[in-house]
Amino acid sequence: MEVRPRPTLVVYQFRIDPEFGWMHSRIQTWFPFYIHVCINGREWLGRRMDAAGMHYLRQDNCFPWMEDIARAQCLMDEQIHVDWNTRLQSFADRLNPLHQHIFRNFDAATYYWSAFQCEWATDVMLRPGALRRLEPLLLRHGLLNFSSPDILRFWGKRIRLDGCLPERFNAPITSSLKLRPQGERLKHWWDGNSLILLGHKLMRRLKIARRRALLIGDGSRPSAYSDSGGDLSAGLDGRGEQEADRSHVPRTASVVLSAQAGP
Repeated sequence: MEVRPRPTLVVYQFRIDPEFGWMHSRIQTWFPFYIHVCINGREWLGRRMDAAGMHYLRQDNCFPWMEDIARAQCLMDEQIHVDWNTRLQSFADRLNPLHQHIFRNFDAATYYWSAFQCEWATDVMLRPGALRRLEPLLLRHGLLNFSSPDILRFWGKRIRLDGCLPERFNAPITSSLKLRPQGERLKHWWDGNSLILLGHKLMRRLKIARRRALLIGDGSRPSAYSDSGGDLSAGLDGRGEQEADRSHVPRTASVVLSAQAGP
């Protein structure tokens, strides 16, 4: 046998799923047939609001106006109770209909689903014009006042008692402020993990809904992104059960524990 780079084939499936909306999944065509499923929580929420008969306005990946925000949040919280193993297994069956035949001599040859890349985002809805006043203050504060230990604290990392970074920590921490088409974006990131604040000034527009003129306000989205679920901490005990004190333990990449724990 010779170890060298070889061309590989990955099969993609893009679909508008009745439950998850626009999404895609892919499978590598060699053992162990890794599968990646990419879904968008707001696509899922839009489908749930459609099924509930709710009125809302959508701009790209944001909802600048909702008929009932509290009810929409309840629908979003249903993701915590989704049986992800069953839902995701259906995509695996479509990607590889020969899975059962290939592993017919191995009873336990089923997929273990883990979070490869994940983002927890919160949309803050503001009155028209509020973001123009607040955004410069928030961006300046986030860029000039947050130190490297502050950024690691956001990710639940331990810092020395004197407030300095541990001596063993040697990963670079980077901050960036850029102007995006949606608005200004502040980003702190380290080792594939990032904290982002993105303004949506373009949300302000006049819409007609149910014969009423609505002035849609601005929006701001703070979010946390991770390339590895293992870099996060979870408010769970060792058995994966939620506790009242939510003592934090290292989070595994399991999608089941990630959904239970939340951001």
